[in-house]
Amino acid sequence: MPVVIRDIDKIARDKQDGVLYVVFEGEKFRGDCEKFEERISLIKLLEEHEIVYEECANFASEYGWSSYKGQLYIDLPFDKKNKKYMVLENYLENEDGTPKMEGVMFYYLPLEIAMKNVHHDEPGFWEKWAEEF
Repeated sequence: MPVVIRDIDKIARDKQDGVLYVVFEGEKFRGDCEKFEERISLIKLLEEHEIVYEECANFASEYGWSSYKGQLYIDLPFDKKNKKYMVLENYLENEDGTPKMEGVMFYYLPLEIAMKNVHHDEPGFWEKWAEEF
């Protein structure tokens, strides 16, 4: 059944803050995202550490779209003094910031960049866009 999920930039605008998210990229991550071992183990870690997450879409664009590929918004501040953030960062990244798991990309979206799409929040924006598509 189709499910409506928020774009990561919309989540940032709703929170009025920068946000963290994880994207699964590459040939390895084609098909049913519910079966990605890396995603399953990440969700297990999040739940074990009581870190709130939700499925999210990529950065919204009126010039194209992509299907949901397992992306996750992580409801934590980007703060190296936050113990839960450090658990997550240490799980996903090497000390030099490179990914520990190939194709599992950990991102921070600053609010300033998310605000570039604030016009998407205007009532009827997407309906009008769809009519003109």
